Amino acid sequence: HNIIRSRAIPLWALGWIADYPDPNDLLYNLYSSSGIYPSAQSFSDPRIDGLLDKSLRTISPDLRAKIYKEVCRLSNEDIPDLLTVYGNSIFAVDARAADSSIKSFLSNYF
Repeated sequence: HNIIRSRAIPLWALGWIADYPDPNDLLYNLYSSSGIYPSAQSFSDPRIDGLLDKSLRTISPDLRAKIYKEVCRLSNEDIPDLLTVYGNSIFAVDARAADSSIKSFLSNYF
């Protein structure tokens, strides 16, 4: 990551997969000025930072969804990065976890 942060190369490819089943995990790293990618790209949008902070203080899933939709809308205005699809992944989930949030989290990848 040092070569990226030093701006020694004009273009690079990196991957990210969510660490846990919450939209904030992806959106923070992709669009918060403190996230790994925006900080490497010198991308900053105070509106997005404020919305992501607000989402962490919001309990209602419906309100959080509205906040995240607005974050996505704003990021589409600025286009700080080019998101692409990459290779296949294989996930194994024990049958005892079939009704957990892990199932819905992993369903996004199939």
